[in-house]
Amino acid sequence: MNGVQCPICLEQARVPVRFTCFPCTREKRLMNTRPSCNSITRVCLLCAREYLQLNTTRNDRVPTRKCLLCSSTCHPSRLNASSAYEKDYLLMELDPSTLTCHRCSFVGTHHELDEHYSRSCPERMEYCFPCRNYFKHNDNDHKDICPNYIFCDSCGDYFHADKFEMHVQRAHEKQFCLTCNQWFDLVDDHASATCPYRFVRCSLCYTTIFYQDRQDHFDAHTRGYERIVQDTRSVLTHLEQKLLEWRQRPLETVFVAGEDVTIA
Repeated sequence: MNGVQCPICLEQARVPVRFTCFPCTREKRLMNTRPSCNSITRVCLLCAREYLQLNTTRNDRVPTRKCLLCSSTCHPSRLNASSAYEKDYLLMELDPSTLTCHRCSFVGTHHELDEHYSRSCPERMEYCFPCRNYFKHNDNDHKDICPNYIFCDSCGDYFHADKFEMHVQRAHEKQFCLTCNQWFDLVDDHASATCPYRFVRCSLCYTTIFYQDRQDHFDAHTRGYERIVQDTRSVLTHLEQKLLEWRQRPLETVFVAGEDVTIA
């Protein structure tokens, strides 16, 4: 069975879909008077998305789009994939043709192309939730500024944030430490040997502190002992002065005679 022609690109429809977003499709189906405009017409999946501008944000879409066969219109800003079209799986099953991807050199059946468009095509459009915009999968300019992607220094490529940790674990055999926010080799005893936030106990005050805070903690002890030494030195200086004054006093001022003096 030969495939049907797409009225937009005028080539064989790749992953054929039927528009369901135009009023003429719903009205004629309810009235049951004659076949609706899009009951037979099939367009390529990518052509349908581009025609309705589904690969752009809602604010950037045109106000209206006209039906390919009549004057009825729809509002692309209100559409998504489920409300704009439906895939013709029966036609895809009956047509064994192998077709080439619009965007790259991939060749496959309708079902394989459908999978390819959504998962593996390097030129596929993806929606970025943090940026609220569409971009090409291989657009590194977007990934460089998008918080949804992380650059891997080891292999020089971008990975989705949800898959980055798995990539590093499998490809580079590293594990992420939630305590110090660093990657370390799986063979390392990071938690007890190299993590700067591992716990150690001070032998002076028996307090548990982070490994990286040792110097500050030791300096605090040093300053405390310096204050004690300074205070002790001040007390000793004061006592030495008193002793010197005591030694210089004449005995007459130390011992006093009197009638109430008794022998102990």
